Amino acid sequence: MSSFTNAPGAPDMEVAESFGPPGGSFDFEPLVETQPDESQPSSQELRKQKAGLWGYLHPCSPDVQKVEFSKDLTTYHFGRNPANEVVVPGIRISNFHCEIKWDGTNVVVEDKSSNGTFIGTHKIGKNQSRVLREGNEFSLGVRPTDGSPDYRWLYRHYGNEETSRRQGFWSKYDMGDRLGSGAFATVYKCMEVSTGTWYAVKDIARNRAIGVHVNEGALMREINVLTRLDHQNIVRLHEVCEEENNLYLVMELVEGGELLHYILQSGGLSEGETCRIAYQICQAMSYIHSQGICHRDLKPENILLTRDRPPNAKVADFGLAKVVEDDTFLKTMCGTPAYLAPEVVLRGPDNRYNDRVDSWSLGVIVYAMLTNSSPFIENEELPLRERIEGRKINWTPFHYHDSYSLCVHCWILSHRLACL
Repeated sequence: MSSFTNAPGAPDMEVAESFGPPGGSFDFEPLVETQPDESQPSSQELRKQKAGLWGYLHPCSPDVQKVEFSKDLTTYHFGRNPANEVVVPGIRISNFHCEIKWDGTNVVVEDKSSNGTFIGTHKIGKNQSRVLREGNEFSLGVRPTDGSPDYRWLYRHYGNEETSRRQGFWSKYDMGDRLGSGAFATVYKCMEVSTGTWYAVKDIARNRAIGVHVNEGALMREINVLTRLDHQNIVRLHEVCEEENNLYLVMELVEGGELLHYILQSGGLSEGETCRIAYQICQAMSYIHSQGICHRDLKPENILLTRDRPPNAKVADFGLAKVVEDDTFLKTMCGTPAYLAPEVVLRGPDNRYNDRVDSWSLGVIVYAMLTNSSPFIENEELPLRERIEGRKINWTPFHYHDSYSLCVHCWILSHRLACL
């Protein structure tokens, strides 16, 4: 029997916080921390684990557990009642919510609930059934908005030989832990079955993002460009798997965490380390701009660090921000406008910005690395456009830095980048 504790749901990372009060220090934790994992299972171990299973449910949120389906049992009941094989607490969960049955070939879900059982965005309907296929999203009840657990999983099927011959992402990779989620995608660890190599995969649900917030044609054009990029300071795109309901971007796994967490953990960086990381980001920018790509969403959360000592910087999510519709993009930026170039927010419908918006973002990042604080004096209660129009740069922290002469050069660099 499986059961879940009714723990409060951890927040997703789709909107990050600002760096903190003007001139002050950081006072929050980043929403995603990529922790080093010293004990990754091998491909042989994973094969042994799945030998006795006909499938499993991979959780989409950290407060929900994995559910494994043993070949010794072909029917599993879900619900609040302790008599169920899978006990799921929560006020939105019925005593006997649904059952999942495997007949040796197909997996079928029967909904017995009042609040609904969903495959993807489709509500099955009480006393109705629907086939559950590999890679489908399976959920109990509507998605909560009050912080309670979100009982939502991805289904992985092991039950028959036909599955092992299927093409696509699920035939090549085994899904690992969830690393985080954003407005349009969820990121997981995954292991390439043929090599045992671990990657990060960005799972974009087409029915939630594409056509509503994201232009699919533009997205695919950008992805085609990104597959050709090869630079040591850019997170490499390993493979793209297109499926009916999902788009999987398999990327290099960078395990040292985000630059944001590194700044917070260190209480700000030394001038030498700031220069080294800034140089690596500049190298990535120079390369990507030479390819005609503008990042637009450059910020410490999108700069990942390797586990080397000292760590090396790799910029993530190149080019993907530009395929998101402007209104939606700005809504996701409302929590972190410090890195956003003014022209991205203030431009008119007929005005375009260029790759210098990334220079602005880099200037803000350099300031943050050196001072462990936000560069702007602004009223955070104002609407985004008014905040951007009225904010002032706070140069005070540079006046009290230990090495004043070098700080002058950093001040000049930050000023030039911010004023481009």
